[in-house]
Amino acid sequence: MLDGHVWQFVGYDDYRLTSELPGFMCGDNTSDAEVASILTEIHDNSGATVIRVPFEQTYGGPGNWTQLDRVLTVAASLGMRVVPVLADEYGACDTFAGQPQLNKTLSWYQAGYKQPTPGATLSYRDFAVAIATHYADDPTIAFWQLMNEASDSTSVNPETCDEQEAAVALRAFADDVAGAMKAVDPNHLINLGTIGSGQCGASGSADYQYVHAGLIDICEVHDYGSIAAIPGDQWNGIQTRINDCHADGKPIWAGEEGLDASLQPNGTTSGVVTPASLALRAATFTAKMQAQFAQGLAGFVVWEFNPSAADTGWTITPGDPTEGALAAEAAALRAQNGV
Repeated sequence: MLDGHVWQFVGYDDYRLTSELPGFMCGDNTSDAEVASILTEIHDNSGATVIRVPFEQTYGGPGNWTQLDRVLTVAASLGMRVVPVLADEYGACDTFAGQPQLNKTLSWYQAGYKQPTPGATLSYRDFAVAIATHYADDPTIAFWQLMNEASDSTSVNPETCDEQEAAVALRAFADDVAGAMKAVDPNHLINLGTIGSGQCGASGSADYQYVHAGLIDICEVHDYGSIAAIPGDQWNGIQTRINDCHADGKPIWAGEEGLDASLQPNGTTSGVVTPASLALRAATFTAKMQAQFAQGLAGFVVWEFNPSAADTGWTITPGDPTEGALAAEAAALRAQNGV
C-alpha cells in the first residue's frame, strides 16, 4: 500500500549508480550528472518509479554515506523510490579491494554475518542496523533488501545442499537481521531477496513459505530468459511463488526480469540484435507484466538499464522499445490503483 492505495510498480535494476571515483567502484564510474540523467531517463520514458541499487558496506557507512545519498537525492527529486540491496550472495560489489570474492555459505548465514568480512569495519549485521538507523526517516527508500539472491552456496560446482539445514539458517538469519533493523527503523518493510526458483534453503513451497513466514515483509522472485508469461513448474514456478507468498499473507515482487535483446519468436536467442528482436522483447515483457500483475505481483523490475552499453544481452538502453512497454504498463497501473 502507498498513501492508502494498492501500489504496483515498474522499474529497473542498475548496479552502477552507487559507483563513483574516488570512492568504491563496482562497474562504471557514474558521475553525479550521469546519475541524474539515468534516473530522469527511466522516470520520464519508462514510467519507472523504482530503482534497485546496491547499498553495500563497500560504498560507505557511518561517517560517509555520500555515494548512497546522491542516488536517494536524485530519486526523491523525481518522486521515485529506491530498493537498497545490502549484500550479494556471490560477493559481487560487497568485496573490499584486495580481498577474494566469496559466496555466502551455510556457515555465513548461521554465524558469519555477525563478524566483519576482510576489509570491512562492521559485520553485515551491524552495518544493516547502522544503515537502517541512518535512513529510518527517509521516504525515498521503498523497502530494504537484505541480500541479492539469498541461498546456501556452501559448495559450488557441483553445489551440495542440505535443504532443511539451509532453510533453518536462512529463516534465522532473516528474522535476526530484520528484527534488529525494525528496532531502529519502524518505517520501512524488509525483503530477504531470493531468486525463488528452487535454490538451496528455499526450494519448494514448504521451505519457501517457512523462510518468509517470520519477520520478512515481502517475498521476491527473479525471472530470466523464458518467453512464457508466467514461467516455471508446479514446485518453484512464478505462479507457485505468488501463491506461496500470498498464503503467508505478504506481497511479492519480481526484483529481476531479464530477456535477451536478440530474442527469437521460439524463445531462443540468435546473438544478433535487430529492431524485430527488440520489439519482440518489449512485447514479451508486456505479456509478462500483464499476466503477473493480474496474479497479484507487486512490482516488475527489469534487469538492467545501462545507457553506456550496447543494446545487447539483458541490457536496456535509451530508445529501446522496452521503455514504451514499461511506460504503458505503468500508466495502466496508475489508472487502476490510483497511485
